[in-house]
Amino acid sequence: MPFDWYYPDCNIKNVKYNVCWVSTSAAAIVIAICAGIIGVILIACVCYCCCKCKEYNRIHKKAKAQKWNDKRMTAQREMEDRQSVRSDQRKAELEAYRMKYNIPAKDDGKV
Repeated sequence: MPFDWYYPDCNIKNVKYNVCWVSTSAAAIVIAICAGIIGVILIACVCYCCCKCKEYNRIHKKAKAQKWNDKRMTAQREMEDRQSVRSDQRKAELEAYRMKYNIPAKDDGKV
C-alpha cells in the first residue's frame, strides 16, 4: 500500500480511529503549526515588500521634488536674465532720448 511508509504496520482504517501511533489530534496540531509558520512567513514577506515599496516611493518622491526644484530655479534664472535684458534696453532707450533731446542725465546718487 502507498501509505505504509507513513504509518508502518498500520491499516488506514486504524489511523482514522487513533489505533495506530499517529493520532488525529497530533496530525491536526502539526498541520496547525505548519499553517501558522507559513502564515508568519507570508506576513513577513508582505511587510518586507511594503517597506521596500515605501522606501522606493520616498526616493522617487524626493527625486521628483528635486527635479521640480531644479526646473523652478532654471525658470527663475531665465526670468531674472530677461528682466535684466529689458532693464538694459530701457536704460539704452532712455539714454537715446536724452542724447536726442540734449537732456542731461540725472544723477541718482547711486554708486
